[in-house]
Amino acid sequence: RADMAPPDFGEPGPVDTDQALPPNHPAINGAAMGNAMPASNDAPALSWNAPKEWASAPNPNPMRLATYKISGDTELVVARAGGDVATNVSRWSGQFDGSPAPKQTQKKVHDLDVTVVHFEGTYEGGMGTTAGSHPSWAMLGAIVQTKGESYFFKVIGPAATVKSAEKPFQTMIDGLKPS
Repeated sequence: RADMAPPDFGEPGPVDTDQALPPNHPAINGAAMGNAMPASNDAPALSWNAPKEWASAPNPNPMRLATYKISGDTELVVARAGGDVATNVSRWSGQFDGSPAPKQTQKKVHDLDVTVVHFEGTYEGGMGTTAGSHPSWAMLGAIVQTKGESYFFKVIGPAATVKSAEKPFQTMIDGLKPS
């Protein structure tokens, strides 16, 4: 109703690292840099089947569409957000000490443009990760471009575990379908 005042959220409190965007993160749904904002409430424009051995887990923040535990410290995160592929790949690279260049490939999956990237090194963190350095970690990610927002599929954890997840990850990505 036009006569209703907008909600009062009070004074800003301390930043919750699971909710705030990392530095240089592209705006999400018009959010200003550094402000948390949940992803669109629209139903996903993609469907996927995670490997049966990856257990579905609660999402620690509203930006995630799905979280799957692979083992111990390793999980697959599914999210959607704005920003072009190069900017997101650069941001992911910046989460590793020395900002390494990724192994990067492009492919088509059911008429969807998919960019697959792989990083290894000392992971310094991103959204929702434990503080501190994580030597010998890796990230295997896919950026899937749809008519709306891009979808991110990221496996993050110790390099050996991420390597063992590579084949089921690729199978899952190859099975993506527009909804």
